[in-house]
Amino acid sequence: MRTGPDGVLHLAVQGRAVAGWVLALAVVAAAGLADLRWGSGAVAVACLAVVLLVGTVVLPPVLGSVSAHPEGHLVVRWLLASHRYEMEEIDSVVVAPAGPQLSGSALFGQRGIALFARGAELVLFSGAEVPLRSTQVLVLPPLLRRLDREVAALQAWLDEGPA
Repeated sequence: MRTGPDGVLHLAVQGRAVAGWVLALAVVAAAGLADLRWGSGAVAVACLAVVLLVGTVVLPPVLGSVSAHPEGHLVVRWLLASHRYEMEEIDSVVVAPAGPQLSGSALFGQRGIALFARGAELVLFSGAEVPLRSTQVLVLPPLLRRLDREVAALQAWLDEGPA
């Protein structure tokens, strides 16, 4: 999270964080490949599961960004799409479950639960909920604290009103 010289609040994953996750996933993948070659394969399967699980949570934030402009609009970018929301459309910003979800059962309900990730979500006055994928983090205390700071910054931007 950073504020540019033009007063725009940018929420995007920092390059150091991306490099750290890529390195960690590469180490786990290498351990899995080594076990596949010299071991029984059980560790390889576990390593593959970890890489896929963490990859599905860590990759989406890298592919998007959120920019809150002082003029009163929020731009959400995801892959090749970009959506613009006016401040008057947004009711609040909340922390919500994100990532792979278990749903569609009596145990988890229709909406489901996300076991591994949380992220910011815009709640619009129309009742729609818009996930901000670039804020998605694993459920780890330091990452959740960063998410809370990002949500607080977006809520402050919303409460402040247009410049």
